[in-house]
Amino acid sequence: MIFNIFEFIYNNLFVVSIIVLSILLAGLLGRKWYEEVKINKRLNVKKTMLRSLKNVTFKLPSMKRTLRVFVPIVFLGLFFLLSFSVPKDYTNHLKRVDNEETFMSIYTTFNERFYSTPLQNSDALSDRESQDAEPIGSKKVIEGLDFVAQDEERVYIANDSGIKVISEGEDTFKIENSLPYPSIQDTCETKTFDIKGIAIEGNKLVSVSYFSQTNCQENKGLVFDGPNTIIRVYDTDKDFELADEYIIAGHLDQGLYKNGNLVVASNAYLPSNPDKEMLESYFPHVTHNDEREIASLSDLRYIENTNPNTLLSLSLIDIQSGHYDFETTLTDYKYLLEMDENNVYLSTNAYQFDTSSEVFEMQNPIESIHTIISKFSLRDDEIYFSKTRQFSDRVTPFDGFILKDEKLFVLFESEDGHRLQWFDSQVDAVDSILLNNLKDYERLQFVNGSLFLYQGSNHTPIEEIQVTNNQLIPLNTIDYDKASTTGMYELASTDTSVAVSKTSYSLSVDLVSSSHTVLDSYNLDLAEYNISTPLTIYDTEAMNQNARKHTFYLPLLALEEDSNYLYKHMVVVLSIRDEREFIVEPVVELKNIENPMSPFTYRYLVVGDEDYHITPGGIFVTNESAPGEVIRKFSFN
Repeated sequence: MIFNIFEFIYNNLFVVSIIVLSILLAGLLGRKWYEEVKINKRLNVKKTMLRSLKNVTFKLPSMKRTLRVFVPIVFLGLFFLLSFSVPKDYTNHLKRVDNEETFMSIYTTFNERFYSTPLQNSDALSDRESQDAEPIGSKKVIEGLDFVAQDEERVYIANDSGIKVISEGEDTFKIENSLPYPSIQDTCETKTFDIKGIAIEGNKLVSVSYFSQTNCQENKGLVFDGPNTIIRVYDTDKDFELADEYIIAGHLDQGLYKNGNLVVASNAYLPSNPDKEMLESYFPHVTHNDEREIASLSDLRYIENTNPNTLLSLSLIDIQSGHYDFETTLTDYKYLLEMDENNVYLSTNAYQFDTSSEVFEMQNPIESIHTIISKFSLRDDEIYFSKTRQFSDRVTPFDGFILKDEKLFVLFESEDGHRLQWFDSQVDAVDSILLNNLKDYERLQFVNGSLFLYQGSNHTPIEEIQVTNNQLIPLNTIDYDKASTTGMYELASTDTSVAVSKTSYSLSVDLVSSSHTVLDSYNLDLAEYNISTPLTIYDTEAMNQNARKHTFYLPLLALEEDSNYLYKHMVVVLSIRDEREFIVEPVVELKNIENPMSPFTYRYLVVGDEDYHITPGGIFVTNESAPGEVIRKFSFN
């Protein structure tokens, strides 16, 4: 109860401030009015006692002073009238699951109506079983982590064999330590977890690994025997002692690491006929340093009228303190999820059934489908459920849910057509537009202040919407170059920037002025080159505090045709002269060290006055005086 009150005040700080200030001001003016009345009464008594019968009549304060008391109250009334003329209820569409009976009642009631005909029942259930518990929108990426990290003393590189801790000697490198990834023994063989990324936070090295369920698992219905995400935190000051270990049960959906906090979304899919006596076996759990915490039925919330087939868990971990929190929600596996460092937004379909379906088996028992958007707040190392909003008779396509810079964009489908809606961080509408009814929009992408809408798997956008000044503005012409932009890099202390664009056929690097004029371009034909992933251009000055000229490294995978097809790794080097043109420097050839290209292809770091070109197989070093010349290298094998 207390937490709910604090959360309400936090989410409505502006409104609460207006109410409190208005009440205080009204109280202050009322007190002054009352004090004047008291003084007049005493003065009247004194005059009567002194027999000063002239003007002995008791005086009230003037009308102006009296009306002044009611000004704050009138202002508060107008504020409520204008702001809350339509009350908003953020607590609807949720149910608490108190015990096994409630859980089974929710599950059975929904399924008896949703799968009310033998035909629909068989098709839908077979579809559910084929999903094998995988979240439909799973990204399996932990944003904010990478496979290469550094501190003042070491470089950390995660390749297929483990995390290499590298330090530099006088003339060469040395491997101080090699930290293995977690492994488990299942019914078939030992499986190693796939590394998802590492990071340095103060004196802590963080690694996240994931083991997905395989056919070797005997019982796929039990979360305990299913997939797991393992977070390990090592203390770099204590010879990489394992400080904390967290095992999160369930399929990894996605995650975010920022400012020392790691939030992970995971998913546990329920079998088609859950056993009431084994409900705890299906529930997600978090194990922290061998202490297991299982999601409780009493804390479980259900998003009303969604298909109750998935347990979605959010875990929040403070890397430095070791504190963690996790929340579980019962919902549909066809959910969409977006997160930033402060909030997590969840979109699910809610089904409204025909009332006749309670009695009769119907061909289509669903009367309408709605979208429910739920918000979770992340603060003070805790996860708080904030609110839900239902949007009637609207559904959201698979790629129609985007969060960018605290702006939530949702593409809705309804009988009236497609509607694009922009929400703020409180899930309140900012603007919306009705789109062309003749087009079938299925995908949404945000690039450099514009929303691009796509049809199916088509890589060419069919509409562009500009996002500006709290408005969504449809443009008559589409900027296809902007749509293909994969990165925009501002040059420090200049008015220019570098834009990288990629199409199916070519790669373009443009030097752009503050007036958006292209000053110079560097182009590659992708029939000759295959771009390594992820497509990134590395700016030496942006990554180095020392003043340096702007040099950019663009990793490529060149294909040479000889007697056989050979892959040759190289890095294109571009520098900028006078802020107006590119200079193509000699390429950096990453040769004579095997590059397995897993789990990454190439990374770049600045260490002192040297540039490190890192692959999973080793390190190549160049410097500013000769950007294309490898002055030394080091193999991990």
